Amino acid sequence: MLIAAFNGLRIETNQMDKKDPTPCVDPNVTLRKKPVQKEAGVRKVAEMDLPQYVTCRGKRFTIHRRVGKGGFGTVHQVKDISGHKFAMKTLCEQPKFDAVAIKNELNICLQLRHPNIIQFLGYQVDSVRKLHFFLMEYAGHGTLLDFIVQKRACNHWLRRHIFHQLITAVAFIHQSGFVHRDLKAENILFTDPTTVKICDFGLTRFIQKDDMQREVKRKSQSGTVMYFSPLKFKGCPSLATKDDVWALGAVLLMFATGRQLWTSLEQKKQMFSNWLRNPTQREEFYLLSHIDLQAYNLLRQMLHPVEDCRWTIFKSREFISILAGVNSSYVVAQPKTSMSQNRSSCLQHPYRV
Repeated sequence: MLIAAFNGLRIETNQMDKKDPTPCVDPNVTLRKKPVQKEAGVRKVAEMDLPQYVTCRGKRFTIHRRVGKGGFGTVHQVKDISGHKFAMKTLCEQPKFDAVAIKNELNICLQLRHPNIIQFLGYQVDSVRKLHFFLMEYAGHGTLLDFIVQKRACNHWLRRHIFHQLITAVAFIHQSGFVHRDLKAENILFTDPTTVKICDFGLTRFIQKDDMQREVKRKSQSGTVMYFSPLKFKGCPSLATKDDVWALGAVLLMFATGRQLWTSLEQKKQMFSNWLRNPTQREEFYLLSHIDLQAYNLLRQMLHPVEDCRWTIFKSREFISILAGVNSSYVVAQPKTSMSQNRSSCLQHPYRV
């Protein structure tokens, strides 16, 4: 299946949520609260607006069929003169806001280069049509959501291999000074049967810090509700990096159990309750704890309902690197499966459903 691997775009065969289009201009920018609003000024690109080919980095890319569309633009499969496949995201420039949004999206793409992030390959602008083209790596093996829905086989090695790829990619994003803010199964693509890459940086922002370079909590309702952390779900200020960890934990739990979680708000509330009190009462959690106890323990920490007790992405990376055999010289310190922690704040569970 052909995949659209770009910011703010909806896979044609999958239903994806609309996103908050606020551009990443400044770490102190005020975030919009309604992710369902369409991006102001960025219109869908009509087929008639597109040229037959685009020249980028001295090479000609012929535009073929459209593989994705959304409120923020379109994605087409393109081919170079040798027939190699790429993907081209197209945005149409309009007054003021859009030029800034496109520029910042471009800057983010240039900075985030990692083996498990969809690679940005080039940029070209058509000043006559006022079109901006983003040439990207093409991923043709489906999304992680496809993997889950199709119930593809997942052995012990592949589970930890995928865990490691995604956790290290998010760690790189955080280390680069950004938060993704919309991690979900639809935004993770397979470039081959065992390699996954994160896409869609339309909601990516700077990590907001105080004068002491400590991350500060902010209210934000941007992203996909089904992947919101407990604090974010309640509309309370939260740490964006910990929100990313929670969202990734939810993605990995779906992947590990092979089931779609939280398909409605009411189900999400019930899942929160089960995960907080006794997750092994649910069949998928129970099976995971028996099939791969270490992966289960990792997810218990990434999905800790108390933000201060939830692991950072770097702690999660350290743990999964050991499990994946990347750094086998360390001894795995198995966390408790209970939510109880030594710190008194972790013994309290302010979130109730």
